[in-house]
Amino acid sequence: MIVVLGMHRSGTSALTRVLNLLGCDMSENMLAPDKNNPAGYWEPASLNRFNEELLESAGSSWSDWLPFNENWYKSPKCDAARKRAVELLAEEYPDTPLGVMKDPRICRILPFWLRALDDAGFSVKFVIPIRNPLEVAGSLQDRDGFEESHALLLWLRHVLEAEAASRGLPRSFVSYPGLLDDWRPRLEKSQSDLGIFWPRLSRRVDDEVGAFLQEELRHQRVPEEAIAEADMGAPAVTEAERLPQGLDCVVEAGGHAGLRAHGASVLGRGLDLIAVSLGALADDALMAELRAAAEGSGARLHLATGAIGALDALSAAREGGLTRVAYTGRKPPAGWAGSPAQDLLDLASLAAPATHFEGTARACALAYPGNANVAAAVALAGIGFDATEARLVADPAIDANLHEIEAEGAFGRLSFRIEGRGLPDNPRSSALTAMSLVRAVRDQRRAVTVG
Repeated sequence: MIVVLGMHRSGTSALTRVLNLLGCDMSENMLAPDKNNPAGYWEPASLNRFNEELLESAGSSWSDWLPFNENWYKSPKCDAARKRAVELLAEEYPDTPLGVMKDPRICRILPFWLRALDDAGFSVKFVIPIRNPLEVAGSLQDRDGFEESHALLLWLRHVLEAEAASRGLPRSFVSYPGLLDDWRPRLEKSQSDLGIFWPRLSRRVDDEVGAFLQEELRHQRVPEEAIAEADMGAPAVTEAERLPQGLDCVVEAGGHAGLRAHGASVLGRGLDLIAVSLGALADDALMAELRAAAEGSGARLHLATGAIGALDALSAAREGGLTRVAYTGRKPPAGWAGSPAQDLLDLASLAAPATHFEGTARACALAYPGNANVAAAVALAGIGFDATEARLVADPAIDANLHEIEAEGAFGRLSFRIEGRGLPDNPRSSALTAMSLVRAVRDQRRAVTVG
């Protein structure tokens, strides 16, 4: 069973109908379209009523943003409701090998539905539509008269509970604007995410889906910048061309993708760029693009030192000739979470230091885009990506990020080691990285700089 799991007014109806057109079976007893959803709700009327009654029995409702009453799961009402849910599934989805069901209320009571679906013999995969919460709030204001604050709390409650309860299960996130803009690559990616094939995904069906997904389905449009501005309380832009006048420099802290997407545009506008996601520069084409943009406008690309030191000495030694540069990065196992290391090692039960990468700095930077910017910095300061040796180690005996450089050349020998603390909310990144950006910005104005 494919469960479309999303907040009200987030595109759940449109996504459910598209999945139906791609071959997922639906109930034959749908809620009727109305002025609030003229293209159809595409959810069983019985499921809608059942979930509303369930929420009421727990002292809640679909418009309640407070936490769900966990004691309800321990009451006899829960057992009786689950039996009825299994019966309802049999009535609405008889003998279907691939069904799709949707009701935004499921977000609030997903633990209940997981048990009921399992009792009914269904394996479950989730497709989760995501929409700008300001657009969702605007839609709820128009339809239900909710205050924006209430609507945003409601959105947050639905999204957080849906994410938490579906974590670890097969799921795919789909942008609602992306679905309307170009649905096919989004649903092809969902196939990959879920390990499934949509039976009717063919060129002939493209016209059917296109005819349904009219842009008129999206009644609320909020600029992408608005949500960032609401979150940060500061102006936000999504394109370099929209940057305000009077800037001296731009700091990049958006990861490899951010540097690729916006670096050349920023430099092309004549703005100095301070970059910290240096692993992206292992891509020679990107480095050439940034260099050309800077040379063409007279701007400068400043490569921040990030979490490492001694790069000034390494860069100076390069002028006299370097024969060897080696970098070793050691982090606690938690610091490698989300990286390729977690596929190579059992990080949770690691008892001794374990090397999970050994090779060139280029291969390191490309394979570990979120973890190996230091290897890239060492390579750029020294003898390049292909000549620099890199080694990455998960070490359960340490509680800090350790970076080590060994270098030899005409100058002599260099050995450098730094033990850095990780950021409290991101142990993969060193606090020194943030400090290096602050220093780089201040150096833009200082009459005297060091290094």
